[in-house]
Amino acid sequence: MKPFQKSPISLLHVFTLLLTSIVICFVLLSLISSRGIDRVGQQFSQLSQTMLPSALSNAELTKNVLQQVKFMNDGLHVKNSNDLSKIQTIITELHQQSITEIRQLQQRSLHQNAELTINQIHQLKEHIHTLNMQSSRILSIQKNTLLLSSKIKENLPSLRYGLSSIGPEMNRISAFLITDNANADDASNRFVSSAMALETTFLTLMAEDNIMTAQKWYREIYNRIAALELAYDDLSLEYPDLNTYMSLSAPLEIVMDEMRQDDSIPNQRLTFLSLVKEQKELISAASETSFLATTLLSKIALAMEKSLAQRTELVDSSIDVFKKIILISSCFLIITLWIVATWTRSWMSIGLKNITHHLKQLSDHNYKHKVPEVGPAEMQIIAKNLNKVITSTTHSIVNISNNCDVLYQTSEITNSVSNDIEAGLTQQNEALLSMASIVSQLDLSISEIAKLTQESHQETYNATQAASNGVTVIGSNNSRLTQLNEALSKNVIAMETLDREVDKIQSMVGVIASLADNTNLLALNAAIEAARAGDQGRGFAVVADEVRQLAGSTSAQTRNIRETMTALLDAANEAKSSIAVSQTEMSLAIASSMDVSKTFEHISDAVTLVSDRISQVSVATEEQAQAATEVSNNIGHINRQGEEMELQLSAFVESTKEVAGIASQQKALIQNYRF
Repeated sequence: MKPFQKSPISLLHVFTLLLTSIVICFVLLSLISSRGIDRVGQQFSQLSQTMLPSALSNAELTKNVLQQVKFMNDGLHVKNSNDLSKIQTIITELHQQSITEIRQLQQRSLHQNAELTINQIHQLKEHIHTLNMQSSRILSIQKNTLLLSSKIKENLPSLRYGLSSIGPEMNRISAFLITDNANADDASNRFVSSAMALETTFLTLMAEDNIMTAQKWYREIYNRIAALELAYDDLSLEYPDLNTYMSLSAPLEIVMDEMRQDDSIPNQRLTFLSLVKEQKELISAASETSFLATTLLSKIALAMEKSLAQRTELVDSSIDVFKKIILISSCFLIITLWIVATWTRSWMSIGLKNITHHLKQLSDHNYKHKVPEVGPAEMQIIAKNLNKVITSTTHSIVNISNNCDVLYQTSEITNSVSNDIEAGLTQQNEALLSMASIVSQLDLSISEIAKLTQESHQETYNATQAASNGVTVIGSNNSRLTQLNEALSKNVIAMETLDREVDKIQSMVGVIASLADNTNLLALNAAIEAARAGDQGRGFAVVADEVRQLAGSTSAQTRNIRETMTALLDAANEAKSSIAVSQTEMSLAIASSMDVSKTFEHISDAVTLVSDRISQVSVATEEQAQAATEVSNNIGHINRQGEEMELQLSAFVESTKEVAGIASQQKALIQNYRF
């Protein structure tokens, strides 16, 4: 039975408990402050539902009253009936708005504890209604005066023409019409005098603004008209043909027709002055009414302002109490959070220092010690995973070290085989040079035989001996070429062994890369956990970043190893291709040597039969010379191929040296790690 082990405390559990405590504190703080907020809300509700709307309505009513007075004043200066109608429409709309605002005030005074009495509302209604009636009547009078002015202006030119023409015309006519007639002369003088007085009186009436004085001049006008008619009648009795003078009768008729009408210009003038008088009285009354209305609204506004100030003080006191409660609760919450944060920081620092210390050792390639599992549960998990990484990395590096040793030994073997091959090629080249020299001698011998065939049979015997020596040399050359071909086969086998060892190293490098990727993934998960922890997880984030950098370094080393192995494999493949070409060329050289051997056999047979075929010596000698030339060319070709093979072997030797150097470098890198 396993002994009981105490479960480590999780950092997430601590933060969850801390956040839960904070939420509970805020909930309690909200419950405590909600009552104060409700009180303030009630006060603001009363202000928004009663005082503020009432104050706005009061201001709107004051604005409407002042606007009615303004538009009424504007209407007094309007000279166009259309503009006056527009002003009347605007005043009517303002009156309707005022009625609506008064109704709203009345409703608030009935349903709320508003600072507005029923008597004040009744007075306000009366003032608004009176002001509207007065404004309407003033604008109506203004409209009538505009119409009267228009009519007077329309008819005034013709009347003034008549008044200004009858007097002078009568003087002109009487000057040549009346002779030695005292009655006619008196009537003419009275007519002229009345005409001039009528014109003067009419102009005075048109210029008069006082209705009483204007009525006096009105009566004077019609007295002058009666005197004018009497003088004209008296003169007509003396001179009946007076009516035939159109220069007098026409303007006189214009004057009389105008004065006899009910809406004559003097009557219109009196009506105009009476309307102006009434308008002034109404304007004075409207000013008084607007003053009373604005005074009443000012009293209502002062009462509302006083009530608003009282309720504002109540709201301010509630807000001050609420501020004190919030301040005390916030101070308590901040102190508590500071204590908890200090304890959490000291608790986390133990695990963070432990992880940071061992990560620094890992970055220094020190894998001797394992990471103790201390601190929060997350830190312990990281320590456990780091221990797994240390174990797996140590095992992988040991395997890589062993593989580097094998690779170095294989490179040494390959280098040795390559040196043997190079020595064989050197011997082959020497043999070929010797063969070329022998072929040259053979060519000379054949030429000499061609010249001295008939001189000595002994020379044929010497030729037979030389041919036998050539066959022996060719046989020796074939033996050496066969040995060289076998050495190349051994080299191919060694290169295949090298390929297999390189494949093993690459598989081990893949394992290391996989471990580095897993380490990087663990570091990323650790960084995510640190980000979730917020400010408390910053140290944890530093640890995760160190782990990720270590994994990145390991990945970089494995990539370098993989690239080196790839280069080694490419070099081995090139060497294998070169050896295959060398084997092909070697087979061709062996075949050429066989041909040379057969040629020398033919030469021996020909020399043996030289005595029987003396007649054919010349032809045979020429054939032998051609064969010797071909052999010389083949030997030169084989010599060139041998040189090329030697160059390829040199490149292969350099490649094996590079492989050995890479293996040494990897072994030196691995020796930096301490286990």
